[in-house]
Amino acid sequence: MPATETAVDFEEERAAFLTTADEFVRRSIVPTLEQARSEMGCPRAVFESAAEAGLLGVLAPESSGGGGLIDPRFGELVMQAATQAGAPGTGLAIGLHSNVAVPSVVSSYIGHDKDDLLAGMTDGSTLVAIAGHTGGISAQSSGAGLLLTGTARGVVNATNADKYLVVVGSQAVLLDARAAVALPPVKVLGARDAGSRDVVFDGVGVDPDAILVGERQAVSELLTDFALVFSAVSIAGARAAVSDTVAYVQERKAFGRVVAEFENTRSVLGGVWAELLVAASYHDDCARRRGLRALRLAEAAAALERSIAVYDKAVDHGLQLHGGYGYMLEYPIAHAFADARFVGLIAEAMPGVRSALLADLGL
Repeated sequence: MPATETAVDFEEERAAFLTTADEFVRRSIVPTLEQARSEMGCPRAVFESAAEAGLLGVLAPESSGGGGLIDPRFGELVMQAATQAGAPGTGLAIGLHSNVAVPSVVSSYIGHDKDDLLAGMTDGSTLVAIAGHTGGISAQSSGAGLLLTGTARGVVNATNADKYLVVVGSQAVLLDARAAVALPPVKVLGARDAGSRDVVFDGVGVDPDAILVGERQAVSELLTDFALVFSAVSIAGARAAVSDTVAYVQERKAFGRVVAEFENTRSVLGGVWAELLVAASYHDDCARRRGLRALRLAEAAAALERSIAVYDKAVDHGLQLHGGYGYMLEYPIAHAFADARFVGLIAEAMPGVRSALLADLGL
């Protein structure tokens, strides 16, 4: 992605961005979270509020009303704040729009409406969901364009999508969401605030100028950003799970002792925390190098692999240390357990990401 600004130092500006992100989450996400879970959707007003706070188009050019930044860590702060507030689905929905779709359009889309499209993506009037990354979509040549057929599973934020950015083989295309059909929600326990739906493409035509330039490179760049979004949410989810569990064991008693005093409790949580610190450090390094355009897809895939693993471990141990209360939705750990499974299932279903990691091994 072309650099639109290079003078902003992440460490210097991190605190200000995080304060804005935390305030946005407190005002716009937390009050509607239970309704979002109940309706299995992600309120569109959330994106409008994010845009007003300057958080939706951080990586869009200034000429389109965006922040003009190239460091994905700024966008990750919003995902982290949402996830730590118990809304990883919303974090994913915002992250995939701002940290995947926006950079892809900036660097690889050549449509005549590019400037207007980016302006809409920045102000929240045009929301883009990512589809096809889990497979299921095939393409046939149709004149100079393509014809898409198949079903994209688990498309995050399909409930609000105005456009779909579809990965199909070695190509990626951008098309109007009205050309496809979002199916009714499938009952799930995790990340119910993600607005996730299966989306059917039944012979959808794609014009040549809607095909992202660069083909394999464009898809590789998109998947790299995609892996980092899921990795960032996983790290934040693991932190939240550990934090909730620590607070619980410091208050709960068993056999007349505070649970936090037991050696097993201390050993388990200490081990998870150590793994989390290592995974977070590697993720942060990958995100930093992504901003410098010095990150390979295989490295982003490795970050995702480790982040998902520590997310799973954090919620597994957290649930166990909560005992029977861990299965009650009144406790955050129960939601976290289900959310981690949702995030992990989608991450594991991305063949392009996993194959890049295996190719690094020569497999």
